[in-house]
Amino acid sequence: QYKVPMRLSGHLGIKIPINESERQFVSPALIFRSQGGIHLLDAGAFFETEVFQAGVWYRNLPIQTQGSSSINIQTGIKHEGFRLNYSYGMVV
Repeated sequence: QYKVPMRLSGHLGIKIPINESERQFVSPALIFRSQGGIHLLDAGAFFETEVFQAGVWYRNLPIQTQGSSSINIQTGIKHEGFRLNYSYGMVV
């Protein structure tokens, strides 16, 4: 009988104020995932204001294994509690 390998993940990020009076922040982040001998790392950062957000991520950075990586760019707007985001990914 096949057992699904245990999956581990960890997230690390911080919101750094650039201009607190205008509520502008930069948020770098890392996400680590591991399952069945495959270890992947995502690294990225966002720029954020009260109404606008833009960022870039390097996804699936192989740590000990070969695999497909991608660069994702994201942008979005916020209005009255709603957020609309768009992202586009390119395999590298």
